[in-house]
Amino acid sequence: MTIRRIQIKFQSSVFTAVALRQKDINIKVREELGHLLLVDAKDCSEMFLLASLFQHAMCTHDIIYFAREDESSCDLLVFNGAITPINQKDIKHLKIAIKYTQPGTYTIPLIDSHDESIWMTWQH
Repeated sequence: MTIRRIQIKFQSSVFTAVALRQKDINIKVREELGHLLLVDAKDCSEMFLLASLFQHAMCTHDIIYFAREDESSCDLLVFNGAITPINQKDIKHLKIAIKYTQPGTYTIPLIDSHDESIWMTWQH
């Protein structure tokens, strides 16, 4: 899959981010009870796409930004906070920069089958 990848500089930090609209990848993220996030995917292919994006974030330390389409859903950011620490101010700058930055293209391999090997990369 080819995605739009953006490199953003904030003060002394450089972040790379992938910006996706939830509508384009057939998912919807909603907030429930103020502290639960429900991620609804249409079918298995969308779940494999989400798994591929999560693996991409883990391997490349990119920030994955799932932008909402309407007020009934919410934005979702996926990132490794230990390696890419960001705060609310950085998120605000990220959202603004995404609108005005020309993205480059990047190809990620899609997971298309159930594979347990990803769990071996994590430490207890």
